[in-house]
Amino acid sequence: MAKISVSQIAKEWKVSRPTVQKRLKDGELSGSKDDKGAWQIDASEVIRCFGEPIAAAGKVASNISDNVTSPLQAELTATLKHQVAQLEAQLEEANHMNRELMTQVSSQQKLIEHKTEKKRFGFF
Repeated sequence: MAKISVSQIAKEWKVSRPTVQKRLKDGELSGSKDDKGAWQIDASEVIRCFGEPIAAAGKVASNISDNVTSPLQAELTATLKHQVAQLEAQLEEANHMNRELMTQVSSQQKLIEHKTEKKRFGFF
């Protein structure tokens, strides 16, 4: 995962260094200090807190379709694509489990209905 400094965040996201430092202090943004005592924050954490980085032209840097992307934007895009793939896999697994559980519920309902019918007609 890409680590970003407070200065890089201020530059790429067009926020002030004090804003970033306040978010770190308040716990809204998490990071760790390196050997020199400088904050290093995961790119995904910065996106969670501040959204997508702002491009030099003042618009939101959105897609890979932009021919000019900074190395940081390229790494963020790759990280986000990886996270999306993981979430899609988790969603597919959850859907599969849901289908299996619904099948089990249906089977149990049929057994209950069958047992109720037997009781009604005096068959134990």
